[in-house]
Amino acid sequence: MLMLSSTSQLFVLIAVTKLTIGEISTCIPKEYRGARREKWTDLKGGWFLTHLTSDLRFPNSPRTVETIPTFTPPRNDGDFYGQRLQAYFVPPISGNYTFYASCDSECVFYLSSDEMPENKKEVIRIDQQRRTEYEQWERYPEQKSCFQQLERRKLYYIEALHSNYRLDDHVHIHAKFPGSNSTKPLDSDVLVLYSKGSSVHTTCILLKRCGVTCGGGLETSITTKPNHSQECAAHESSGYKEDPSVPVQVHNITTTTAVVSWIPLERSSASVVDFTGYKVSLKSDRDISRERLVNRSVDSISFQGLKIFTNYCATVEPQTAFGSLWKEECFNFVTEDSTPDSPPQAVTAVNTDQKSIKVRWKPIPEKDRNGIILGFKLTYMKMSATFHLEKPVDEETKFWPRFETVIYGDTYVTVLSGKVKPFAWYCIKMLGFTRKGEGPETSCVFVLTEESVPSWAPINVTTAPFNSTAFSVSWQSVPPDHENGIILGYKLLIVRLNTESILLSETVDVNQTQFSFEISPVVPNVCVKVLAFTKKGNGRESNCIEGWTWSEETLFPEMQANNNSSPTGFKITWNKPRDEVLSQLIYYHVTYQAVSSVNEPVNSSHISLNVSADSLEVSVGDLETYTTYKVMVEAITMDGESKRKKVIFTKTCRCPHLMYANWAPSPPYVAEDRLSGEPRGLIPELLAHMLQASCGTCHSYKVWNISFAINTTEKITEPDSRIKMDFRFPIRSAVGRTTYRGTHSYVPLITVPGVALMTRKKTPSGYARDLGNSVLRCWSIFAIFITLAILMGFVIWFAESSHNDKHFKHPLYKGVVDGIWWSFMTMTTVGYGDRYPKTHLGRSIAILWFLTGIVLSSLLVSSLTSSMSVRILDRNLNVARGKKVGALAQFPEYDLIIRFISKAGEGKTFLTLEKLVTALEYGEVDGILVDLYTASYRGDLFNVTWIVISQIIPFEFTSGAVISRNAGKLEKHFRDYIETKGTVAVTEVLKKRTNEEKKENKTSIHMSETTSIPLLDPRTRIYQVTIFIFLALLFLAVFMGLVYHSWYKGLQKRRYQIQAKRERQRTEYIMAKLQLQQLVEEFYQRFSMTYKELRLKHCKQLKRLKMAKAASANGEKPLNVTNGEWV
Repeated sequence: MLMLSSTSQLFVLIAVTKLTIGEISTCIPKEYRGARREKWTDLKGGWFLTHLTSDLRFPNSPRTVETIPTFTPPRNDGDFYGQRLQAYFVPPISGNYTFYASCDSECVFYLSSDEMPENKKEVIRIDQQRRTEYEQWERYPEQKSCFQQLERRKLYYIEALHSNYRLDDHVHIHAKFPGSNSTKPLDSDVLVLYSKGSSVHTTCILLKRCGVTCGGGLETSITTKPNHSQECAAHESSGYKEDPSVPVQVHNITTTTAVVSWIPLERSSASVVDFTGYKVSLKSDRDISRERLVNRSVDSISFQGLKIFTNYCATVEPQTAFGSLWKEECFNFVTEDSTPDSPPQAVTAVNTDQKSIKVRWKPIPEKDRNGIILGFKLTYMKMSATFHLEKPVDEETKFWPRFETVIYGDTYVTVLSGKVKPFAWYCIKMLGFTRKGEGPETSCVFVLTEESVPSWAPINVTTAPFNSTAFSVSWQSVPPDHENGIILGYKLLIVRLNTESILLSETVDVNQTQFSFEISPVVPNVCVKVLAFTKKGNGRESNCIEGWTWSEETLFPEMQANNNSSPTGFKITWNKPRDEVLSQLIYYHVTYQAVSSVNEPVNSSHISLNVSADSLEVSVGDLETYTTYKVMVEAITMDGESKRKKVIFTKTCRCPHLMYANWAPSPPYVAEDRLSGEPRGLIPELLAHMLQASCGTCHSYKVWNISFAINTTEKITEPDSRIKMDFRFPIRSAVGRTTYRGTHSYVPLITVPGVALMTRKKTPSGYARDLGNSVLRCWSIFAIFITLAILMGFVIWFAESSHNDKHFKHPLYKGVVDGIWWSFMTMTTVGYGDRYPKTHLGRSIAILWFLTGIVLSSLLVSSLTSSMSVRILDRNLNVARGKKVGALAQFPEYDLIIRFISKAGEGKTFLTLEKLVTALEYGEVDGILVDLYTASYRGDLFNVTWIVISQIIPFEFTSGAVISRNAGKLEKHFRDYIETKGTVAVTEVLKKRTNEEKKENKTSIHMSETTSIPLLDPRTRIYQVTIFIFLALLFLAVFMGLVYHSWYKGLQKRRYQIQAKRERQRTEYIMAKLQLQQLVEEFYQRFSMTYKELRLKHCKQLKRLKMAKAASANGEKPLNVTNGEWV
């Protein structure tokens, strides 16, 4: 098989189309050309064609129907579908056609010998085992059909079936036309649309005017492969044989030289006895025809002088003595292409606006193209027109910067945008190119762009100070490539920093590059912007360059003192000055002195030091705490002068990181931790809170600590100035004192509100005995109560016995009992109403006795209540009652005993709390005095059931610390803290301790007012004995009740049985009587009904007998009445 280049194939196809089917495709309307496509989706499979042909919807109910321009349907059109393609094929020339198929999954192609679908024959089948890739034509022999002998302009029916499973679905049908060495798809040029519902006869009539006929032909022959074998079987009616052709191949040697070669024919292939050689011809529309005769031994010949990229038709015809044996088909080829011989024509360039140029041109003449023009290359060069207002010439553009852009395709206009600069000369050159290279370039087409505003600002803008109020501005002109016009001058803008508001504007000449500004000290920081302008307007502004003078902001940028950075020093920091300042500075001269200590003015000497100009900080140490310093910084320049001074005030921290304390244990105010040995309790915790609040902020550390290394009682009560201590605690003092021993500062930390008087608590048995004694002590009132009631019983009897004998009976011993009963009921205001007086005298006595009874009852109740309150509820012990009271030998408990010793009768002191509690427990003292915080803290001693607080003595005193050295400077802060937050802080400490005690399952001491009196406490002996007796009596009563209930129930049961027997006998008698009555009633009803029926029947019989006799007398046939009817 001969292989052609892509260009040659293109021209071969074009030539064939033009020579054979051009007039047909123009005659038949476009809407009647193409193929019919039917599609069935959702098949139960798709691997095999049987999945399509066995579907119930095939062939009459496709899912979709459409018309496609070629016999090739879309690729990858879905899954599990099948399709059918139908069309009429019109061969452009007569001869042998070969059809090719490529598909996945299965397909079959049918060809009919005429236009009738029923005459179709299978010419290609591709099954599942031989499916192909996309456009893979020669993988299997089954893809190719046999030679199909068809006649020119005859109508042939073609059909293709295809089924697909999933993915890579495609079906392609190609054909190799007679005289062609390549295949081509069946497109609309050779296809006529098949319409399923239209008449074939009508189609043939309509196509006849275009030279297309129906009915097949004498030379038509359809060849199939028997049993799908690879060998073709010719049809018996085949009477046409195509003449043998000479395979021709052409090779381009150069752009103007080509070699034509062919495969010589064997002698047996010729249609004559012998042939002498070959006639080789070359023809072209653009060149002269060439012919050469060669002998039969030659199989190639060279042609020179051909035109570049020209289409030639090459034929090789066998020759005999009589001339050519037959006419061969033309082999089309194209000579090698080259670069174009001329550039694009009529190039023009127009400046549409400031930033774009439109370029137009005409195509290269066809005779000079020498190939397919792939595109054009546009080259442009530019030069600023600022110093070159005259139109340049081509020679001047050699040194201009070049830029290129490529335009592909058949485009003859383009726009240069984005890269176009205003006010510049542009040289536009163009050339065309083929795949072989570029052609010649046009000469320059010059265009001048419009003038615009400068795209850059003036460069190298700088400022420099004159003095503290003036500075100068310097700049350089805009680079020429960015002027975009003729610069007319410059504008200088003074702008407020951070707000961008313009304060001042100055316009200067184009030749000026420096200007000076005078700035008022009250004007804030400013910067300078410089811009150039043309006749089109202002250009771009430069960056805002700060205008600076010898001011604090430039010499001491962001200089600040870090207050409270250290307790013994300070640090001053600043930012790096600008390089212009550093180039003139030598050093900074720093002077400082203390101006106040603890917010009080002080006098001190000045101290100076020098700091290098490139330093960014200065640190000073060995200073006093809680002190304010005045720092003055001077900037010294190279001329030895101080340009400016800056004064800063800074403070040291109030407290050092570590303070020292002298302490002694005194719970709960100070207690020694068993593990660490350090103090804990109310005063250390409160002191820590107070120190954190009073020391303020210090950037060196966040927390202040106290060293509790010294623990001596003697040095606390007798402070020694030689020991360097900041705190000494605990110290007790009276409320209102601010000094200790007259010279030492004392800070009260805790105010104790008073002292608790504690006594022993009574037991529940004791309360019960007190209750009984209280009742017994009221026996005299009971005696008076009973005596008066008996006396009033006699009085009421004497008043009512004569007139009210029913309620107050005779004789005396009976009536007096009724009178005493009435007297008790009336005195207690109960009054049952079973006895009451009726006479006026008796009623008056009753009213008087009623009022007297109310008074007596109230007197009895109040006496009992008073006795119980005295004996039981009044448990408070007062020192004025002559009781024995104990206390610790310290302030204020001892002071209280001394103060009230005349009232207390006897007082006793103890060294420890343990001994004090033991004395109370064993009755050595009746009460003890303990301050409230100690009582709350020592829950292990006082939180017992047998101790109660009988009285709170309001005697206030304070517990605090003696302060000195560094802590002495904070005395005012300490006192302010205690006044404002002391109570809250103490409450928080106590609350924290209470929470800790709760976690340790401790409980607090309750006052006697909140403790209930256990008169009915189940744990008491009296209560338990009483409950036992009551339960025994209750059990006995229940038992006796159950025995009685059992005896009574037995008696009732026997009575019920006797009564039930009698009731049952009565019921049986009544039931028997009712049954007999019912039987008699039923007998009566049945007898009456039978009697009526017999009478009615007898009457009917008499009528029948009468009628029978009458008929017999008249000679009629007697009634045939059976005996059954009578009965």
